[in-house]
Amino acid sequence: MSADRPVEMTSVVDAALAAPPEFASDVLIRLAQSTRIKDSRWKRELLDEAFRLAGKSEQKTKRTYFGTVADTREGYLELALSENIDALSLQAKVVAAMLDTDKTRARELFSQIPEPDRPTLTCDNALVPDVTQFYLVLKRIVNEGFTANETANGDALWFVQKYIQGIRSPVQVGPLAKTITGLKLPASQMTVLIQSFGDSLKRVSGDFRTFISAASRDRLAQSFGDLSQVCDKLGIPKQYLAQSLRSFILSNFAAVQCTDERVQPTKGVPGFVAVINRDLLRTAPISTDEILGSGVGPDTQTHPFWESSKSKNILNKLRKLRFGSDGQPRTDAEKATDDWHQSLSEFLNELDEWTAGDEQSDVDYFHEKAIMYRVLSDIIPDGLMRDKIWRENATFLTNGYLPNNRIEWFMHAKHFLDRVNSLKGNERGEFIGILKASSNPVLRAYAYLSEIVLT
Repeated sequence: MSADRPVEMTSVVDAALAAPPEFASDVLIRLAQSTRIKDSRWKRELLDEAFRLAGKSEQKTKRTYFGTVADTREGYLELALSENIDALSLQAKVVAAMLDTDKTRARELFSQIPEPDRPTLTCDNALVPDVTQFYLVLKRIVNEGFTANETANGDALWFVQKYIQGIRSPVQVGPLAKTITGLKLPASQMTVLIQSFGDSLKRVSGDFRTFISAASRDRLAQSFGDLSQVCDKLGIPKQYLAQSLRSFILSNFAAVQCTDERVQPTKGVPGFVAVINRDLLRTAPISTDEILGSGVGPDTQTHPFWESSKSKNILNKLRKLRFGSDGQPRTDAEKATDDWHQSLSEFLNELDEWTAGDEQSDVDYFHEKAIMYRVLSDIIPDGLMRDKIWRENATFLTNGYLPNNRIEWFMHAKHFLDRVNSLKGNERGEFIGILKASSNPVLRAYAYLSEIVLT
């Protein structure tokens, strides 16, 4: 074995490659970015393999939840996707890591990333694509991936130009405006890009759910306000940009509007439009009458947890273990009483008897029970019972693996892994050993990584 590729490091790679592609990719990225990898050639190989695997991820794009209730399937999918193990986020992370090793290869890989997913949504959709990571890395590529001569010759300009000309969805507009704002290109080149951005804006239209959600999440008003300031600083005319932004807003408000976000004449224009009127459209502000839409669609539809009588009953018992009758968290003294331990024993028996058949779906059951184990881990005092709960949690995660919803499963597995990594000394080593011996390849891969990288 090469001194630059020690066996303990190749063991992490072997464990990673036995896991599903998004987890294998994530582990390889983390390993390549660690200080333990000294061989730059090996680092590039790991990142190239991580990029290839990322494209096979279960989820293609990160999404943001716009419902009002957190404990839902949709809300938990957003939380799961916040780990950035969708295909687009993973490939963007590979490119960002490659920039520090091989700038030319980073540019090549970025050019291979498929265009961000742009689904047409209806008003009942509660999840909207989030492509922010893609455009953050695009900015880094332009600013860091070209030599001074290449930039002067226009290579960086033409690299970013194709992404500006290719936008088609409202989810791309805010992130791209921020990218352009942060570019370090000559004023003459920035003028070309801002003109091109204005041209593209006029062609961007989508469904109302995507538009209104992205406008809020991506802070559309601030993004264009910052871009406007760049125009002022560089002496670039911004009238065309403002006109294009106005056209973009009007065309997207013209769609069927969703009940929860529709424009109401008595309330005036939405807040972000009011800010854009003030900062960019003073001579031709958008009026309420211009953005009333062509009809009204439904509100978001979500699937809440804790709907079965079984889950409600178990949740209520967990609350009583966690909080006293005064609503305050139970003290250590209260948790030392026979009554509390009796209640805990009864709760654990009921938790053990609870099955997926009691719930609407296997996914609902898994999320709900995983949350139970999270809370138990927080409230049970140190000692043999706490150790028992942690071991049961590891077994539950191993046996409860969701092959068709594996990113949602990983949300809870990652939380448990983080808790294990926060332990000290022998206790941490013991649980790392348990996970390394797990029959679940994902838990094994991250356990091997934790043992090497975080030790």
